[in-house]
Amino acid sequence: MAITSTGFEAPAIAREGLKPSVYDNILLVGRRDCPLINLIGSETITNPIRHSWHIDTLRDPINEPKEEIHELVSGTKSTVQKNSNAVQILTTVWEVSESMEKAQEYGKQNPKDREKGKRAIEHANNLEYALFGLGHDTDAKVSVFTAPLERANETDKPISAGFFHFIAKNDTTFTNGRRGNIFAFDNAQDWTGTEEEMTEEMFCEILQSIWDSGAQPKDVFVGAALKRRINAWRAKNNVTNFSSKDANLIVDTIETDFGRVRVHLHRYLSAAHGLGDVLLAGDFEYMKNGLYIPTNHKEVPTSRTSIMGRFYTEFCLCVKNADAFAIGVGLK
Repeated sequence: MAITSTGFEAPAIAREGLKPSVYDNILLVGRRDCPLINLIGSETITNPIRHSWHIDTLRDPINEPKEEIHELVSGTKSTVQKNSNAVQILTTVWEVSESMEKAQEYGKQNPKDREKGKRAIEHANNLEYALFGLGHDTDAKVSVFTAPLERANETDKPISAGFFHFIAKNDTTFTNGRRGNIFAFDNAQDWTGTEEEMTEEMFCEILQSIWDSGAQPKDVFVGAALKRRINAWRAKNNVTNFSSKDANLIVDTIETDFGRVRVHLHRYLSAAHGLGDVLLAGDFEYMKNGLYIPTNHKEVPTSRTSIMGRFYTEFCLCVKNADAFAIGVGLK
């Protein structure tokens, strides 16, 4: 009789001996793009507790006629303001037993190298997540406004506030649909009501506020739902598309009254993260990831029968000019 893929005879009690067909690799799935970090870049900071920056503002123009002979009176006082943020510590740990390091697994990498690569991506995602101010509260609308918390002793867990905190410009509530430079378009005008369909007029109102402050709106971050709204306007108005080769960062560039604005998709601006109704716009040259200790990797000693390592960053989000940004919420 012929040997077949299913047949067997005593003393065998099942068809054995076939080598399993398995894809000889391990696929790493999940988000791995950090468009906000990639856009804002970083700068060095020098204090492990708090980082501060100063801003000064230009006065609004005036037209004040003078008589032929008049006194020179300046009336000038300092308008310098200081903002600050706490420096936060971020750690991502991996661990592999000594036994598993020697084990043979599918894929070309050994378990230690694979875990290091996986945790490196997760560390970057965690840092991007922190810049949004997410993770401090189960309600994203509360979490994103979390104020900075500096460490006063060794047991404190400092918090670097996200960009919502600074763009709110110290306002703690919405008044007539505004909280600093945050526009609430929902029917309650406080980000608690029913979302309103985003129109071109709303979009331009957000950009106009940046323009009026003297800054240039250059980039917009949205989720997939609001990006579809922008696509619909473009199709309706037959606006020219300016595609980018960097599909992970720049989704599209559109013409506005304020020049070309790049539109970026962001995975955290979604219903899953409680921010699907949010649009962030601004000149991101005024936002930086301040690094006291840039991301590094070290293998750390342990008394366990394992090999352990960690990725470590001490960082602080710097929004140097809140008026260079605006956020629309309550949109669909």
